[in-house]
Parts: sequence; structure tokens; C-alpha cells
Amino acid sequence: MAAKKKKADELGGNLVELGNEEAWLKYRLSVISGTDAGVIARTSKYQSRHGLWLKKTGRIVEDRTFPEDPHERYGPAYWGTVLEDDIRNTFVEDKGLKVVTDPEWSTRIHPDYDWMSGSLDGHVFDPDRGWGVFEAKTAGLWKEDEWSNGRIPKPYLVQVMHYMAVTGYTFAWFAVLIGGQKYKTFLIERIDSFIDALIKAEEDFHKHIVDDVPVEMDGHKEEADVLGKMFPVDDGATVELPKEALEWDAKRLEAIEAERASKELRAQSENKIKDCIGDAAYGVLPDGVGRYSWKGKNRRLLRQEIK
Repeated sequence: MAAKKKKADELGGNLVELGNEEAWLKYRLSVISGTDAGVIARTSKYQSRHGLWLKKTGRIVEDRTFPEDPHERYGPAYWGTVLEDDIRNTFVEDKGLKVVTDPEWSTRIHPDYDWMSGSLDGHVFDPDRGWGVFEAKTAGLWKEDEWSNGRIPKPYLVQVMHYMAVTGYTFAWFAVLIGGQKYKTFLIERIDSFIDALIKAEEDFHKHIVDDVPVEMDGHKEEADVLGKMFPVDDGATVELPKEALEWDAKRLEAIEAERASKELRAQSENKIKDCIGDAAYGVLPDGVGRYSWKGKNRRLLRQEIK
């Protein structure tokens, strides 16, 4: 028997229509989105938890102007948007599954947590399983390894678990176009323990936003960039640092010393290996666990796996 088609309002989560891009962007600042989830779970390479908190509390404003340089303007984000429909259509043709999308400038909200939002690329219907999450992605060829052996990048895994939490769905399909030519699909199953932990972490982060209490800095590289933009020029004054600064200072000095010792240990170990290789090009490690190459004009030492 053919599965009964469901109406749009029967999809998971509560639909909120914002009407236009400006209202949609403003609304996203008041909720935790799927991309925010990856930042909160510390899987983002590009944004820190503290940077996200600053943005959510209005202390920094995201620059949404298009870059003048065409090479920057037509970068990964641009092509990800332009190719989304094509990837979705290819998936429908490939799998024979129906995919529906929400109205433009809308989002889904968790039935119990009105701060938990999800703007899905689509809802996929499997006659045997019901509704699931659909996500269309693009990736550069240099990131192909992140989409291998049935795995997807960690930020996207967190994102889709967040969407499954919002909608109540039990599965998700990813369709990705790698390097503009390689098409792959991935089926991701819901993990309730993962989702429970994620909701708890997001709820704690959201409380920091509501209470206007900063989240602790964790050393993410983006934090230094944000601080530099917030305080671009000094005023020549001197301030008294808090007592906690003594602990920060001690940890900094300890880290500098550990880094120095680590570099010395690495150099010492590499020099011993070079000495053993001598005039040869390669040195094989005992038991065949690997080998080192030390060859070429400048003789750069590299470790290699033995296949």
C-alpha cells in the first residue's frame, strides 16, 4: 500500500515564518540554530563559543556585505547556495524519495524549547520510515577525506543531530557534491544519548545569553581575531588586572615552557633519526611500523606509513 502523503504542517517541529531575510536574521540571533550547535559543541574551526556569545548578545555585528573581490564573493558559501537545488534534485532522482522544503525565510522550532531552531535544507519522506532530515552540502576536493568511510564532518554531524532534536525525526540524509563533480550520499541515524547531551549543552549556553553572562574563553583562534576587532587601538592607559590574572599568567608561562621543551624534544629525536639514516634516503622503523624519508636537495625529514 502506498504511504499516505503528509501535509506541510504535519512535518516535525513548529513552523515559524519570518517573511523576509532581515526578520529571519534578527530572529536567528535570539535562538540556537543548527550551525550554532556545532560551535557550542566545539567542532567549528571558524567560530569560538565566546565569539558566538558576543554575536548573540549584540556586542559584535556580523558583516554581511558582499566582498568586492570576485574570488571572495563567489566562494564556498555562494556555491553552496547556488547548487543546493541541483543537489536536492539529484538526490530525489537517485534515491526515489520525496523531498519538500519549508517556505523561504522560515524555520522550525522545537515543541518544548522555543530557543531551539532548525532551518533544514529539506524534509525527506521514506515510505518505510516516515519523515527525516535532508541536507545538501558542497565541499572542496581537498576536504574529500572528511567525507570518506561513511563519515561526515563533525560540525555537520552535530548540526543534523540538532535538527533531529528539533523535528523529532529518527534519520537524516546528506547529499554532498565534492569538488564540483563527485556526488555522495550518507544516511545518519538518530542517537538519543548524543541529542540529550547536545540539548543540555545548548540549554546551558542559551542561559548565558539570557543572563548576559560571558561564556569562558577556550583559546579558539577566532577569539584573538574578535578581541582585536573589539579593541583595535589602545588609549595609552594602564589598568589593574584582577587576581585571576595571576593564574592566567602562570598558565601562560607554563605553556610557553612546555612548548619550548616540546620543540627541543622533537628536534633532538629528529636529529637522532637523521644521524641513523646518514647517506641513505630512507630509514625503516623496527617491526615495519613506518619509515622516514630524508632525501632531496634540502633533505626534509618526513614520516611515512608502509602500505
